[in-house]
Amino acid sequence: LAQNFAIAAKVTDKSDTAGLGRVTVKAANVYVNTGGSVALGIAAASAGDTVNVAAGTYAESLDVTKSLVLNGANAGVNPNTGVRSAETIIQSALASSDTLNRAFMVSSGNQNVVIDGFKIVGGNPLHDMNNTTVPRTSDVTFTNNITQNCNSIFSGSTTSWDEVVISNNKFVSSNATATTSAMQIQTPRVATVTGNVITNANYAGILLDGVDSATVSGNTIDGTSVQGIQLAGVMGASTIDGNTITNANTSLGADRGAIRLYGSAFTGTTTITGNTISASHNGIAIRNNEDLTGKVINFLGNTITVGTGNSIYHGGTGELNFTGANTINGIAVATASTSELMTVAGTISDAVDVPGKGLVRTKAANVYVTSSNTVANGIAAASDGDTVNVEDGATLVLTTAITKSITFSGNFTITSSSIPTDSTATAVLSSFTSRAGSSVLTANLSGMNANQVAAVNANISSFSSFSGGPVTVVRAGA
Repeated sequence: LAQNFAIAAKVTDKSDTAGLGRVTVKAANVYVNTGGSVALGIAAASAGDTVNVAAGTYAESLDVTKSLVLNGANAGVNPNTGVRSAETIIQSALASSDTLNRAFMVSSGNQNVVIDGFKIVGGNPLHDMNNTTVPRTSDVTFTNNITQNCNSIFSGSTTSWDEVVISNNKFVSSNATATTSAMQIQTPRVATVTGNVITNANYAGILLDGVDSATVSGNTIDGTSVQGIQLAGVMGASTIDGNTITNANTSLGADRGAIRLYGSAFTGTTTITGNTISASHNGIAIRNNEDLTGKVINFLGNTITVGTGNSIYHGGTGELNFTGANTINGIAVATASTSELMTVAGTISDAVDVPGKGLVRTKAANVYVTSSNTVANGIAAASDGDTVNVEDGATLVLTTAITKSITFSGNFTITSSSIPTDSTATAVLSSFTSRAGSSVLTANLSGMNANQVAAVNANISSFSSFSGGPVTVVRAGA
């Protein structure tokens, strides 16, 4: 390679001056030496060629309009694991505020473009120029690059990109604007985002929207204002696997977190497996008002250590199944005891906390009501056949008769504030005691009116002890 660069340096052709002919040093290769022009090298190349760019700094914005492999000095060298030589630096010639401040632009249809081994400073590292005329016709690979103080890698709605691979890159301080993410990829057919290291993004790490098939795996993300990884829009089959996310959602957004899902428009199975999340505000977050009813979202082998906020925030509707082999704050959810699952429930925000929201299910056919919540919320969140496990101290106020086929598990004290004061008291209390299962029930009659005392008397066999007043026992046949 060095010899070819040396030979090319002694030749003047169209890669040096527009309008000249091309001299080929090696078949299907063009060489741009330090101080030359990458744009002229691209213009000199034929479709299918490799443009090799020597180490140095190039103040250019490059419009790639044909199928090419663009190799910087560190092509093939992963910046996260390998030892790099002097860099090929692309630094846009435009002002940082210019919307056309883009290092590489790939917008034409029917292309296959590979960008490998560069360092990009400022501007968008890669952009589709919002071209909507040739949707999903070009394949783009961005690999083994370093970006520093850049804007997002970006593709818009109805992008020209078809298969997108973003792999083994190092994104350092994606901070060009307040809403800069490392990447915002919309509507290609396939997106594969693997092995990247992202540190300090002003907005998010990885944003995918409207992708037919997506894989996000083996990425490390540290420091995002909002979500680390997000899936939105009409997502087909998607996998988020083996990522490590720390310090996500530093802005403390209520429905944001390390991994954020929309969900209403998802069409394929979403698999979230083997991710490690820590020191973030919310681990898994479902965006407010999204409907997960009927969606297949599988969680397996994830480890969440709560920083602030919740391990799981469910701001939408529909049930979220988290019964698999996941770990939350050191508790293995699939094999956890009731007390451990109650501890886990204390880290979750869902229907038991906010009526009308969706339930996060950590054990099949079970709902968990912590001491800071209400039994009424647990009833509302439960489905027929569920056991509602209630921690001591949870508020018990029954206003209407329970109609669901559920069972309660816990220790309960019925007081004057637990049941209605009118003639419905007996029916309401009976609907509870008949579903008490092996729960321990006591009654404190202090302050109860006649209707409430009558309700206790009607259910007297359900109670293990009484306090606060006399109880009349009416025997059969008396």
